[in-house]
Amino acid sequence: MNIKRTISLILLIGTPLILLSYFFIDKTVALYAIAHDDTFSPIFDTLSKGADSTYWLIGSALLWLFYKFYKKHEHRAKTAGFFFLTIIATGLGANIVKLIFGKARPILLKKEDIFGFKWFVSPSAYDYHSFPSGHTTTAFSVATLLTLIFPRYWAAFYSYATVMALSRVLNWNHYVSDVVAGAMFGTILTLLLKTIIFKNNKI
Repeated sequence: MNIKRTISLILLIGTPLILLSYFFIDKTVALYAIAHDDTFSPIFDTLSKGADSTYWLIGSALLWLFYKFYKKHEHRAKTAGFFFLTIIATGLGANIVKLIFGKARPILLKKEDIFGFKWFVSPSAYDYHSFPSGHTTTAFSVATLLTLIFPRYWAAFYSYATVMALSRVLNWNHYVSDVVAGAMFGTILTLLLKTIIFKNNKI
């Protein structure tokens, strides 16, 4: 994989898609999801738990302990450690971006007809933490990590991430532009961290 070219392509396609979604798609899809809440939420609330960073952090930490102290396999221990640190870094990074943009969640569109950015909000202002989607960031970070380790199965990994992103829209926790931004952020930051830690070596 040519990481520099991949990142450029993601930015080239993703940035216009965020703008297109924000101006022409976000509100329509969110209102549809809200109107069909009884149908979508029970399914997609459960599905979206598959992108909860806690599970991936625990799993990678256990793998690190296993390979570091039991199997004493340094490379695999380093890979597990990289997995753990990347999930933390992408999650923290997404949370910082949320505070800067302060985008209203769909719940505010439903309750008060509020849509758009407030800018520079507090960590407690949860309803203004919509952009980017944290769960989507984690899902695409995981998909990218797994693809770097097992490139043959990339389609399965990104299918998982796409389903997680879709679940965040259909249970109206996020807008389409939020999940596109989360997908870009998780993928790009993971690739950048790979070049820093592993350089040209395989994970």
